[in-house]
Amino acid sequence: MKCVKCGIRDALARGLCRECLIDSLHIEFPQSLDLQICPKCGARKLKNRWEYNRSDASIAKALESKIHAGERDASIHVDMDSISIERRSASYSAKIDWPGVAQMEVPGTIELVVSRISCPQCNKLTGSYYEAILQLRSVSEKIGLEEMLQFSTKAFSRYESIERGSFISKVEKKDEGYDIYMGNNSDAKKLASLIQDRFSTSLKVSKTLAGRKNGEDFYRYTYSLRHLGISKGAVVSYRGSPYIILEVTSGRLKLAPPGGSQGISVMKKEFLNSDYQVLAILPEHRDLIVVSRREEETEVMDPVTYSVFTVRRKEASDVVHASCFNDQYFFD
Repeated sequence: MKCVKCGIRDALARGLCRECLIDSLHIEFPQSLDLQICPKCGARKLKNRWEYNRSDASIAKALESKIHAGERDASIHVDMDSISIERRSASYSAKIDWPGVAQMEVPGTIELVVSRISCPQCNKLTGSYYEAILQLRSVSEKIGLEEMLQFSTKAFSRYESIERGSFISKVEKKDEGYDIYMGNNSDAKKLASLIQDRFSTSLKVSKTLAGRKNGEDFYRYTYSLRHLGISKGAVVSYRGSPYIILEVTSGRLKLAPPGGSQGISVMKKEFLNSDYQVLAILPEHRDLIVVSRREEETEVMDPVTYSVFTVRRKEASDVVHASCFNDQYFFD
């Protein structure tokens, strides 16, 4: 059956061929699409919104919004076939669904009008924009600073690529520690919480008025985290007895008494709420010489004091590494 309108092509529905059906829908296909691209990060701006994942789906959605059909019941879905920024063109397939009448697929090509404009986030980065400072400090001898810095940058990188608004503007090394300048205050708050969970730190939060933003007072926050010296190898007093810290995890501490006796496991929160004291962050290390061995015991000599004593543990090597504090010996 020939098309009742053009009389040339075979009819598809309502006595009309495919081309005449499309014509009867009064569909207007755009000839061009404006596309702004950030030269620094490659982000794309479409429909007054920056897209940082550079997905072709965003271009398809922008194109869909520009295709209009006179028949309100008809829906249009666009799939991108290929996009060439260099050639300033894109090919697509427009799937047209006219309920109760027909489903059609129309191929098309559109010109991309590309302009290079730096996105807001790259402007912030270039201008050293920041909303918060994460200060990493230590109670003594800069214990834990490098570990906290490494943990901070690694933890932050997990969500930096997901949220474009998340970025570290700069890291400053100071005599007393590190200052991390962060582009997003909520990221700084989240990271401060993660550091507290991982390390034994105190936290002080302050804010200063930095101006006005979007008609409201704009504050910059400072999160000052101070490492308390509760780190592996430190000698502490817990419930009146000395221990060496064997391990620090997010929720627990493993402590060992002097002399090689079996260690204990303590909840970090319980330890920090007790009347603990840090006796030595970096106690003296000595290599003790094995004199004799018995079952589950080892007799050793201190090469400094020449004192001989028994350690309640079995040692296979001829040298035993120990930490010495107040004439007491602690073992890993």
